[in-house]
Amino acid sequence: MKRLLFLMIITSLLTACTEKKIVDELGLINGVSYDLSDQEDQYFITVSFPKTSEKTSEYHAKVIATNAKSSKEAKMKLMQKTNFNLVSGQARLALFGEEVAKKGIYNIVESLLRDPSIGSRIYLAVASSTGNEILNKKLIDEPDNVFYIFSLLDKAQMQNSTPSINLYEFTRDYYDDGIDPILPVFKTLDNEITLDGYSIFDDDRSITRIKGQNVQLLFILRKSIKNGNLYFELDSGEKIMLSYFKSKRDIQVKNKSSLKVDVHVHGQIQEYDGKKDLTDKKQIKELEKEMSDYLNEKLNTLIELLQENHTDPIGFGQYVRNDSTFEDWKKINWNETYKNLSIDVKSTIKISDIGKVKR
Repeated sequence: MKRLLFLMIITSLLTACTEKKIVDELGLINGVSYDLSDQEDQYFITVSFPKTSEKTSEYHAKVIATNAKSSKEAKMKLMQKTNFNLVSGQARLALFGEEVAKKGIYNIVESLLRDPSIGSRIYLAVASSTGNEILNKKLIDEPDNVFYIFSLLDKAQMQNSTPSINLYEFTRDYYDDGIDPILPVFKTLDNEITLDGYSIFDDDRSITRIKGQNVQLLFILRKSIKNGNLYFELDSGEKIMLSYFKSKRDIQVKNKSSLKVDVHVHGQIQEYDGKKDLTDKKQIKELEKEMSDYLNEKLNTLIELLQENHTDPIGFGQYVRNDSTFEDWKKINWNETYKNLSIDVKSTIKISDIGKVKR
C-alpha cells in the first residue's frame, strides 16, 4: 500500500514537471505584423510573444522576424530562430504596414481566416510606417507592445468612443457590397505608440486616412454613438467643446441617386470661449443653430472627401441596396453612382447643460 502511494506521488510530480516544461517551451504568439519585403513576392513578417526571464523572472516581449511568402512559411522559418515552439492560439493583434495596406490585404486576411487556431476576434490595425517598428518600439513601463495596443483598442470598444475592428468585422464589411472597411492606424512617437486616425479602405486597399475630429464625424455618420467630444470654432470666434452623450443618425433614400441624412447630437458644453450669455435660453438657441450649421459643413466636407476617394465606409450603399430589388441593385454601377450621389445632411445639436464659461 505504501509502495503504491509512493508511486502515485512520484507519477503526479513527474506529470506536473512535464506539463510545466511543455508550457515553458511554448512561444504563445500574441501579435503579428506584415510589411513589404525587399525580397520579391514576399512579406517581412514579424511575431511577438511573451517571455519570462529565467534570471530575473521579469516579463517582456520577444520579437523575431523573417521574410516569407505566407504566414505558414514564416512560422516554419521563425521556429529556426528560437528554442520555443511557436503557436498562434493566443494571437490578439495583426498589424499591416502602410505600404502593404495600400497594395491590398485580402490574401493575408484570408490566411488568417483559414487558420483554425486564430479566433475571429483578433484585432486588425495599420501601422503608419511598418508593423515591425511598432512591435519593436521600446516603451516606458510597457513590457509588451501587443498587449498595450490590445488594451487601448479594448478600452475604446468598451467605452463605445471609437470602434476597434476585429477580423470578423473587417471581413464582414469587405464582403458586403454596400460598405467599405476601416482600420485604426498606430504610429510611434518618441517613447510612445499612439492612435493616428483611421485608414479608409476601398475593398481591401487602404485609400486614404482620416485624423482628428474627422474620426468622430465618421463614427457619428456610421452609427449612433453614446459618447464623444466635438470641438467647434465658429466664424464668430466662439470656441466650444461639446461632450455628447447621445448621437443618432437616420438615413433615408429619396431615390437611387439622392439620400437624406439627419444627425441629432445631444450633449453638454464642457468649455465655452465667447460672448454669449449661456444662462439666456434665447442665446442658447442661437448657439445651437450656429453649432448645427458648423457641424453640417464639416460632415459635408468629410462625405465629399470619401466620395472623391471612391470609398463608402459609412454604408450608404447598404441603404440604397435595401431600398432596391435584388435585380435593380445588381444593375446599378454603385461605384459610379456613389461618386455622384447627392447627399443632403441636416444636423441638429441640442445643448442640455453648460459647463465652464470663459469670457
